[in-house]
Amino acid sequence: MDFDTNRNRLLQQLTSQRKQKQRSIENTRAKMRLKEQAQALGTASSKRRGRKKFVLLYGHPGLFLGTVKATLADMAEVVLYNNIDRASEYVLEHHIPLVIMDMDPPSDWRKCHDLFTTGKTMYPDINYIVFQKNKIPEEPVCVLEHQGAHVLTKPLNSAEFTALVEKLVYS
Repeated sequence: MDFDTNRNRLLQQLTSQRKQKQRSIENTRAKMRLKEQAQALGTASSKRRGRKKFVLLYGHPGLFLGTVKATLADMAEVVLYNNIDRASEYVLEHHIPLVIMDMDPPSDWRKCHDLFTTGKTMYPDINYIVFQKNKIPEEPVCVLEHQGAHVLTKPLNSAEFTALVEKLVYS
């Protein structure tokens, strides 16, 4: 009788270990497939693009802009500034194709507006993407949108955002 209970317990342990191992193998295979797909997309875009172009992020460094920077790392060289003077100098010196600005606090919307005006005055072909939390644009954001900026709301839709960046930077 003791033999049967030990045998049943051992069989249950072996069965659970086998199931765990099978799940682990399936997870590893899924991760490998995702990694291969990401590498295939990365090599295809790098072959197609050649050299990466520069993109300027302006706003208070934090989690959101860090996420945006990480999202763009594969398709562009990303430079992050929170100083309006340095950001303006960079835009004027390098004539970059895209400036991305975070209009929400702690970033100052007035400085974002100054950066937009400075860049558009010298280089009208520079594209701007403006991020804000509200779905209904506030007055400063409406002014920028009317002058040609693309307004996106938070939280960030990565697929939509990367498609827009690729269109603005490489076309």
